[in-house]
Amino acid sequence: MQSKEERARGFTLLELMAVVALIGILLAIALPAFNAIGGSSRLEAAANEVHAAANLARQYALSRNQPTYLLFNEGQENPDLAYRAYALFTINTHTNPVDQAAGEFIAGWQLLPEGVVFDPYAGGSDNLFSVSEGAAWNGAIGKNNQLSIQGIDYIVHGYKPTGEAGSTTHWIFLAEGFFDGTRLQHTSVQGRQIRFGITGQSRILDIRYGSDGEPEVSTE
Repeated sequence: MQSKEERARGFTLLELMAVVALIGILLAIALPAFNAIGGSSRLEAAANEVHAAANLARQYALSRNQPTYLLFNEGQENPDLAYRAYALFTINTHTNPVDQAAGEFIAGWQLLPEGVVFDPYAGGSDNLFSVSEGAAWNGAIGKNNQLSIQGIDYIVHGYKPTGEAGSTTHWIFLAEGFFDGTRLQHTSVQGRQIRFGITGQSRILDIRYGSDGEPEVSTE
């Protein structure tokens, strides 16, 4: 049985310091793993949300028999939306003549989760953001993957009334990071790719970024 003196002793300063040091070591080991899990969850959520929006655009095009688009914002109205926002837009081609007034937003601008952005640089010329020079068009499938809405040009992924997406395969990339005003700063090597086929079907792929900023691994 402990004496009254032994019960009152408690912890020494040295013992408390040892406990604090041990907690610090455990946190240093655990935090990177938790951050990786959190980043993966954000990327997965972002990719799923954008993929669902693309599928909704395709279904809308089929059901209404009119072209419908997934729009990407490059900061045209608000720098805070740059490479983080997307929306759905459709054009009623059953009017005569077809013009900008026949178009409407199905859903307003939606933001990616904090810390996740669209990567406009990776993947070469098949990246939707890598459009060639040329005028955008205000009806049907946008020329050069662009659409002009009230005088503002947007990068788009469009669906025809048949549900088809175009003549070539395109993709977009989602990365963990932020733009410092001139370039994308990656905060991890994790990423997601959404690949859009010409038939209108799409799929999500996991990717990892290499030291050159390009996706180096892609798995289904």
